[in-house]
Amino acid sequence: MSNRYDIITDQAGPHQDLVSVLAKHLTAAYLRPIPAQQQLAFDQFMTAYQHINQPIILDSGCGRGMSAQLLAKQHPEQMVLGIDKSLHRLTQPFLIEGNLCLMQANLIDAWRLLLAAKLPIVKHYLLYPNPWPKSSQFKRRFHGHPIFPAMLQLTPAIELRSNWKVYCQEFSLAYTQCTGQTLTLSEFNTDEPLTHFERKYLESNQPLFQLK
Repeated sequence: MSNRYDIITDQAGPHQDLVSVLAKHLTAAYLRPIPAQQQLAFDQFMTAYQHINQPIILDSGCGRGMSAQLLAKQHPEQMVLGIDKSLHRLTQPFLIEGNLCLMQANLIDAWRLLLAAKLPIVKHYLLYPNPWPKSSQFKRRFHGHPIFPAMLQLTPAIELRSNWKVYCQEFSLAYTQCTGQTLTLSEFNTDEPLTHFERKYLESNQPLFQLK
């Protein structure tokens, strides 16, 4: 019996265009101009970071910030930067408390700004990104977007979680194509969910998958 958290897709496995699409992205840098508003938000973060100067744990697509807050408590010696594009979810465009920073920004722009600043990112969490499950939506997934090669340059230490195994398989194949290295895919369970989605998936008996 299905529930509202089931992935409805026309894909049985990794997308057939994965290799060819990524090959194109590897040959050209993503050069879309960064909007002034995004630059200002990043400049605000950089001003605050100069007074903190800790290694950074990046939480991309942090939603309401639950995962970033938990990670900040778990890693007091590091700064946790949670980024989400939705002001509705974050409630305010910029917040910094102790070793936690939450920032409203488009990830595509934020990743390029972080890369250009050469900040010490020690781990990158991608927790339950929108899977865009229709095969026609492949290029909207992180690993199908032109930004993917640049995103991987932020740090080799990545943890992706999803309730769609195919998304993880695709991401893993794309990671290997870009870096020549492999990620470990496993099904997992937890008593301490990091996100609201993770908690809901667990409560509805959805399988959870992890790439590290």
